[in-house]
Formats: sequence, C-alpha cells, structure tokens
Amino acid sequence: MRFVIEPDVQAFEHRGLAWMERDPLLNTLPATIARSVMAGLSAGDSAPPVWITIESDDQQPIGAAVRTPPRNMVVPAVPTELARALAEFMVGRSEGADLPGVNGPVQAARAFADRWAELTGCDVRTETNLRLYRLDRLDPPTDPGGAWRLATRDDGDLCLGWFVAFAAETIPSAPPPEMRDIRARVDGRRLGLWQVDGRPVSLAGWTVPASGVVRVGPVYTPPEQRGRGYGTAATAAATAGILSAGAQPCLFTDLSNPTSNSIYQRIGYRAVTDCVELAFEQAQLVTPRT
Repeated sequence: MRFVIEPDVQAFEHRGLAWMERDPLLNTLPATIARSVMAGLSAGDSAPPVWITIESDDQQPIGAAVRTPPRNMVVPAVPTELARALAEFMVGRSEGADLPGVNGPVQAARAFADRWAELTGCDVRTETNLRLYRLDRLDPPTDPGGAWRLATRDDGDLCLGWFVAFAAETIPSAPPPEMRDIRARVDGRRLGLWQVDGRPVSLAGWTVPASGVVRVGPVYTPPEQRGRGYGTAATAAATAGILSAGAQPCLFTDLSNPTSNSIYQRIGYRAVTDCVELAFEQAQLVTPRT
C-alpha cells in the first residue's frame, strides 16, 4: 500500500475519484468536493486542495481522501487500517499542517483521528454527529402556503446572510461563506427559495452531481419563520427538482436535531449510515513513532 498526492484534480478524477464514485452515495461528501472544484467552485480555500489516492501494491486505487485547506481532512468509506495509515502518512507533511480535524463515516474518521492523536498528542473532540439519508420515495409535505422559486442574483445579499447564519449554527469553525459561492450556485441553478406573499422565508441549496448523486444542503429557515413547514417545503421542492433531472437525492442531518431528522423521514428520506466531524485541539506535530 502507498499514498499518492495527485498533482491536480484532473489526475485525481481518474484514480481516487473514480474509486470513490464506485459508491457515490456513501462517498457523497468527498466526491462532490472534487466535482465542485472541477466545476471551478472553491470558495474559501486558503491553499490548493490536497488529492490523495491510496494504491495497492500493484498500483490499483483502493482508497482516497480529500482536503481543501483550511478545512478538515475528508475520508470516504475506507477500512480502519487504511484510515490509520493515512494519518501516519499525513503527520509531518506540509499538506497536513494545521489540520483542524477529520470528517467521514464514523469508523474511518475515528480511526484516522485516533492515530493522529497518538502521533501528535492532540485531543480529539466530537464536533457534529451526522446521519446520511437517501431518498426512497418523495412524499410531498402538507402545503404551508407560498411557492418555490429559484434564487436570482438579486437575492444575493439575502442568501449570503442566511448562509452565514446557517454556518454559525452548524459549523462555526468553517471558513465563512462568500458571495462568489452564492453567485455560483445561483448561476448553476442550485439554490432556491420558498416564499410567502412574495417574501422569502426559507432557503435550500444542492450540490453539483457526482455520478448521478446530488446532495441537498444547506437548508435554512430564519428563527422567526420556523415551525411553519417552510423548510420542509423547500427541501421537498429542491428534492423534486433533483429527481426531475434524473439524479439520486441525499442529505446529511445533525443527529442532535431530532426535528430535522423526523421531518426528512416524513418526506421519504431513509438512513444510510452515520458520519462524524472530529476536531483536533492542542496538536503538536512530531515525528511518527515506528
């Protein structure tokens, strides 16, 4: 087994990404990160992305990983021994400098984090427990009143403010959203608004496709508009659009929020697997022990 840092996303597409997209649903997060960068969408990056292909002894891809600094390492569904070996590979490398954490399916992410902690002396904190859902069959929700429409550039300031508020509630350690991300989503027809009496009350976005899988998110409703079904309606409308394009919808939920988990199940989403975001604290890189 060996680890190869690919020179660019185009090289990664034919190796690590091809391996991940053997199961584009289970690997939706790293796969859509790669597809987004290929589409020119990389808002908030502080350094070039890191594309890692894991090879067998006969140079066949057997795993992969992605990092878009300053964000976490993202590992797909790889065996725990590969995740631990990946942590050993990254310790002390410039590509792993200031690594704030790791995201991925629970077993793989925890294996990476445990080995990283062993090698660096850092503490590991669970930031978010997530559940990945796929749509089984869309069951339209009760109509809360209002209508769905795609966002336009005129909605930019509103959408950016809601993206910032969503990030502050869910992932405060992540880089702040930028207007260029909003505009890219608007131009790509990947952002919509639920409105009542001509006034937006909820937002839903979705990702670029990765081998036929599209992930809904973010979904945000301002606090004063919550509890009225607007977020559910926006999610269902976004999901219907994804289905009409012939793609498989999926989404992540925060397991600490029972409301969102029950809402998405009521409109037809079914659990696939659990994932986790882990944060590294007080890390001091050292030479790996042999």
